[in-house]
Amino acid sequence: MGSIEELMTAREEIRRKALALTERVLPLVLAAAFVMSYWTFIGTRIIIGLCLWFALLNFRAVFRDRWAMIVLGFFALIAAKDAAMALFADGRLLPVIKSSSRVVVLFGSAALLRAYPRERLERILGAALGVTALCMTVYWAEIVGQITIIPGGVLKLRQVFQQNTPGMLSLWFPLFLLPRALKGSGWKKTMKVFAILAVSSGVLFFDSSFGGSRVAPVAFGAAAVYVLIAPRIPTRISLPALVLLMAIGTTALTIWFSPKINDLLFYRQDLWRGYAGKALERPITGWGFTNEKANMALLEERMRGTLAYPEFHDRGLGPHNSLVAMLFENGAILAAAYAVMLLFRARRAAARPGFLDASFLAFIVLMANDAMNPGGVRFLGFFLGICLLAADTAEAEPDE
Repeated sequence: MGSIEELMTAREEIRRKALALTERVLPLVLAAAFVMSYWTFIGTRIIIGLCLWFALLNFRAVFRDRWAMIVLGFFALIAAKDAAMALFADGRLLPVIKSSSRVVVLFGSAALLRAYPRERLERILGAALGVTALCMTVYWAEIVGQITIIPGGVLKLRQVFQQNTPGMLSLWFPLFLLPRALKGSGWKKTMKVFAILAVSSGVLFFDSSFGGSRVAPVAFGAAAVYVLIAPRIPTRISLPALVLLMAIGTTALTIWFSPKINDLLFYRQDLWRGYAGKALERPITGWGFTNEKANMALLEERMRGTLAYPEFHDRGLGPHNSLVAMLFENGAILAAAYAVMLLFRARRAAARPGFLDASFLAFIVLMANDAMNPGGVRFLGFFLGICLLAADTAEAEPDE
């Protein structure tokens, strides 16, 4: 018996040391994954590697986390549905690979959340996003300021970053700084908050005016307002209300078409209606994950004649809304369950929101305009998974 206890003690000591060593390099590793998340497969490989590493070190903590098991069970059910569809129906393996990878990434994300105390983990993420912000500064200098920092930098950076990427990468670090600035007092606090809001909003709106992400400044603004007023309002009502607004608004705009609103939303209504209509052909199982080629094959006829059709035909645009995507990929029952899961996470937000709560709200805005899902192998999906899983671990002690 003594030898077993000694073996368990030695294993635990190795695990603690491995987590401590990992913590030292984690900000730089995460920053590399974030910056290169949309360039080749470097960032994807880093994210998958990190998830497997933390799953190995901290898997027992995940199995004790009820909320993590609910989220993992939901996405495992999608993976099982896709596997059954591949086996008995259409034979497509891409949805199985995609949905299975989400379970792996979400498991690793849950293990990461329980590996360190919440405040320390947020500092790790903040440091990684700070390095990312420095990289974005090089981008702004090269692309906008025409300042040569990297030889051939403009060409290389345009190859690295898709037009929406800089805005999507730039909104998180100021969102990390804002709750910390509010902990101060007096005029210094006011100046810090004003500087964060002014600089960040300026950069994001400037980026959007040059063809960058039009949603990033809106997402940052909504999250910033939430952080500023949360202590004065019942957070467990306000944040779920935004989730409901996204769900109800998406449903209403999918059913009721308005040319003016469609134009204002850059033809998003065309996409939502097209994908929702196609989803009704398979209301129980959905069509599974699709890439650009599959999108064009499935919706070519349905999208023809819409204002979104030229770009859809050229690029195979997806549904650009997470709830519509869930409906299209997995059917009405799982889409409704997904909306309920988002509502529950929103209900678990802290009275004074930290970085992950504020980020979750920013994601609600992004998800209303893009089809991102938790557990993706790129930065936004990975970080969304962390924000979603953070609901039930806010007060939990790490498994140390």
